[in-house]
This record gives sequence, structure tokens and C-alpha cells, in this order.
Amino acid sequence: MHLFNLRIGILIGSGLLLLLILLNAWVSDNAYITFSTVFNFTQGHGPLYNIGERGQTFTNPWWMLLVSLFYRITDEAYLRVLEPENAE
Repeated sequence: MHLFNLRIGILIGSGLLLLLILLNAWVSDNAYITFSTVFNFTQGHGPLYNIGERGQTFTNPWWMLLVSLFYRITDEAYLRVLEPENAE
């Protein structure tokens, strides 16, 4: 019975921690610039913020490529970066 109570306690604690993380998750304005770059990149226009204008608008190239991969697989960028495993 003691082991069962311990497991229930860990499960409830983990659920509350996950809820706390998700309720406090936020995305900065820099991420929206990266999302626009990801959209253009995955549509075949290159890593550009505005099509036809040159310039690196993303902060981290590896993060942009990772979000691009998630976007190609799921067609959703915003929710993928809010997942706790992707938190920086």
C-alpha cells in the first residue's frame, strides 16, 4: 500500500508540475520572427523573413532548423516550441 501511495503522489506531483509549466509557457517576439523564417524556409523560399530581402533574421540557426523539422512533420510550429522538452 505504501508503494501505491508513493506512485500516486509522484503521478499527481508530476501532473501539477506539467500544468504549472504549461500555464507559464510563453513565446517572445523573437520566436515569431523565427516562425516566419521557418515558414518561408519550408515553402522553399530560403531562410528569409520577407521573400526577396536578404538577411539573417533568426537568432540561432540550429533552433531555426529544428523548428523547421518539426514544422515539416506536424505543420505546427507554435505548439511544438511550447512543449516542456523543447524548453531552453
